[in-house]
This record gives sequence, structure tokens and C-alpha cells, in this order.
Amino acid sequence: MTDLTEQWKKGELDIGEVYYVKTERGVYKANGEYLNSASCIYGFDISYIIAPVPTYSEYLALESDSLAKKEAEEIIAELEAENAKLKEEVSRESYKVSEAYCLVEEIKDLLKECESSIQYYQETYGAMDLDTYTLLAKLKEALK
Repeated sequence: MTDLTEQWKKGELDIGEVYYVKTERGVYKANGEYLNSASCIYGFDISYIIAPVPTYSEYLALESDSLAKKEAEEIIAELEAENAKLKEEVSRESYKVSEAYCLVEEIKDLLKECESSIQYYQETYGAMDLDTYTLLAKLKEALK
């Protein structure tokens, strides 16, 4: 049982208000003065009082809230769609970064092989020219 139904049974409803009332025959509107009257309290088939009927200004406020809620839901839907697109883009970019990292590691491995080949050449054939020393220095710097 609702608080309004309990108030109705005690005859305490606001007489200036109009209420939605559930009866065995359906839902109706009734004012508080009628509902608080003795004939209504004791001799009618009212199941319970549903809610007060909103005034026009309350109705406009509810409608405005409803429109604001609808607009907010549309904005949320747009933001969720944008978020999904951004997640896909981040995923693609992460994959690209991962590929680039693998490529860098492969290049480092190749440079290590070049470095060891140049050192082998130096050990096998003796002295190197200035360009070879420069190349070896650059390889060591790149592999740090």
C-alpha cells in the first residue's frame, strides 16, 4: 500500500490536489476533497491512490526534463560511438608501434651482425681505413 493510500484511508489527502486513483474498473482522476469525504472512504471500490496529477507547470518541467534526458542520451550515444572509434584507432596504432618495435629489433640484430663481420675483417686482414672505423663507431653508437 502506498503512503497516499494510507493518507486517503485516514482522510488526510490535500483537498486542493487531484489524484490518479486505481479502482476495480480502471484508473480515474479524483480531487482530494472528494476522496477525503466519508462516502468515498467507506463506500467505493478504490484499490489505491497512484499519484498526484501534476499541475501544468509541473508537467512542463517534467517534459523539459524528459527532453533534456533525451538530448543527454543522444549525446551519450554519440560519445560512445566516438569512443569506440578511438579505441579501434588506438588498437591499430598499438599494432603499428608493435610492428615498428619488431622492425627496430630486427635492424639491431642486422647491425650486430655487421659489427661482428667488420671486427672479423679487422682481425683477419689487419688494419682498417678511416671509413671502416667511422662505420664501426656508428654501429656501436646505434646499438647502445
